[in-house]
Amino acid sequence: MQREQARSKWDALRRMTVARGCTPHEAQAARVIADRLAVTWHFVVSEQPRPRGARWRWEYRRCGKPRCHCRSGALHGPYKYEKRRRGRVVSSVYRGK
Repeated sequence: MQREQARSKWDALRRMTVARGCTPHEAQAARVIADRLAVTWHFVVSEQPRPRGARWRWEYRRCGKPRCHCRSGALHGPYKYEKRRRGRVVSSVYRGK
């Protein structure tokens, strides 16, 4: 097993909690295995959690007006849009120009 594979397994095992739907026995077993991986590969739990839904990108958009130039040519933008995921649904949130 390589370090990247061990890190992804460690992250997945740390997410296995009772609050996320695992049984108490499964959560405890996942915690034990994650602790062993952390000792073997020297993984450290970060004190600050990663921000969730902090992905954004620049996008060009059409405005929807029937006589606008964006219908047939250059789009408007670039505009900054943040992407958020809730389950399977990904939504865009406008964050400015």
